[in-house]
Amino acid sequence: MKTNNSILFCFFGNVIFQIFVLNQFLFSNWINPLYYVIFILFIPTKKSHLFIILSSFLIGLLVDIGTGTLSSSGPIHALSSMILGYFRPKYIKFISTRGNSISELNFNNLNFSRVFFYIIIGVFFHHFLLFIFSGLNFKNILISTFLSSFFTSILLIFSYYTFKK
Repeated sequence: MKTNNSILFCFFGNVIFQIFVLNQFLFSNWINPLYYVIFILFIPTKKSHLFIILSSFLIGLLVDIGTGTLSSSGPIHALSSMILGYFRPKYIKFISTRGNSISELNFNNLNFSRVFFYIIIGVFFHHFLLFIFSGLNFKNILISTFLSSFFTSILLIFSYYTFKK
């Protein structure tokens, strides 16, 4: 995602894919892969923190509107996405090999274990917040978080290495 056009394409492509394809699948009443998180995790690091937070909120809000959760549960996707976008620089510092220089980080230069860890932590954090905001009891929050995070992470890792440029 280098140009503004490719960022817009990825933004709307992820929303459409999430709403019209992935939200049609709910496996065992626990597993719903949330693919749109890949957009938040891999926004170019040169973008401003405000841009990341706002675009994270917007992608979550569009998913809320498209799935109907905005009227039933509130903006749970928007809130969890915005919080993930807010903490994203801290995750990047944690996996970065360059120390505090976030804007110079290129995800293509990271080894598999760093990308794997980054995706797992980001997805788990997002899903945990999402299921807390949805009002589930603690047992269901844990089950939903672990199962959905596992399958979302597999999907994101596969997609990242398939489409990375």
